[in-house]
Amino acid sequence: MRRKRYEMKNMVYEELKERLADTAANVYKITADIFIIKTDDAGKTAKALYCDFYNFSDCFYRYENVVFDCSTERESRLEYSDILSEYKKRDFDERKETSLYRKSKEKSFRFLLNEYILNFKPMQISGRKNLYLDITPQGEFIAIKKTGDKSMNCDLSASEQTLFDFLCFIEINKFRQFVNGVKDFNYKEKPLFLINFPDYLDESFDYVSFLQKQKLNRKIIIVDGALCTENASLNPI
Repeated sequence: MRRKRYEMKNMVYEELKERLADTAANVYKITADIFIIKTDDAGKTAKALYCDFYNFSDCFYRYENVVFDCSTERESRLEYSDILSEYKKRDFDERKETSLYRKSKEKSFRFLLNEYILNFKPMQISGRKNLYLDITPQGEFIAIKKTGDKSMNCDLSASEQTLFDFLCFIEINKFRQFVNGVKDFNYKEKPLFLINFPDYLDESFDYVSFLQKQKLNRKIIIVDGALCTENASLNPI
């Protein structure tokens, strides 16, 4: 069993090496499911990998839904906090929207969405400040501060806002996996990509432990725009 797991890890590494053969990039293993790619152009590399792994016709997984770019300017960053609330409101023109929005009118989808919202557990953003990610009954992700038995909406610092956006991104993809898992128990999820992550986060955030605890059962590929040939803190496979 241990040998089989090793061979599977090596397959992922070899696949990434093959996909990046024509680029200046190095691949490192952090855990069995988390990889870091060091490259001189993170955005270009992430887009190339996205095109390799995903089908353009699959609106369920548009680029911005599976690639989280920490370096994107705040004004142009996708509002992840509103995506589930849009599914719940259903106030859109379905002729112009993706198949996922159209599916949100189906009773089974509505049931899964309501179950997800009802069972959501607040996630910590900052233990020192008692800041948490929560979700409203309408499906909007919000940042709250807990003081005793009370909770209130709060403003976030730049690093806290990045973490908030990242948590929303992860939860949206967890919900999509939840839906896919119900439709097909053997559904195999494709990788998620994180660009320049965790350079824009607070250093106290242990992203490796966090991602492992999510049990996403999919590969996480971190694309870092700082090409290096050797790094003592990384372990090439």
